[in-house]
Amino acid sequence: MANISVKRVALTGIAGGLLAGAVKIGWESLFPPRTPEREEEPPPVTFLKKINVSDKVLDYRVVYNRNPIPVAVMGVHYGFSVANALVYALMAERCTSVTKGYGSVFGIAVHVVFHDVLLPLLRLTPKRKDLPPQELVSEFFGHIVWAKTIELVRRAIITK
Repeated sequence: MANISVKRVALTGIAGGLLAGAVKIGWESLFPPRTPEREEEPPPVTFLKKINVSDKVLDYRVVYNRNPIPVAVMGVHYGFSVANALVYALMAERCTSVTKGYGSVFGIAVHVVFHDVLLPLLRLTPKRKDLPPQELVSEFFGHIVWAKTIELVRRAIITK
């Protein structure tokens, strides 16, 4: 692992992933990807049900400022973000071309792999052709903003 900054990879994965996950939630508040009917069971819930996570775990909430926070759904959301930020950070250490467009290309790739291929294949979302344009646009640009956030954090980390 010569020339790889483990510190930069770890901090980008954790700090960048968590911050980018929060940014993605903010993005989706401004540009909701799903209709209210589809939002009743977002993809993380469908995923957790498919792998037989108990209703007790699915329904577990912590309360902050009298607002219930769904722990399992947030765990999937932030876990996805941190895991992909770690992959991105490691790739960026080995091949700087992955950072093109401040990570935009990576964000688009993640969008395509997950939203166009894996989620429909696993029947967690409808097929791409069956999704409304608003969802496609929100998710596409949301992943670009998400990846740029990870790259901004990566660039801010001093490794010396």
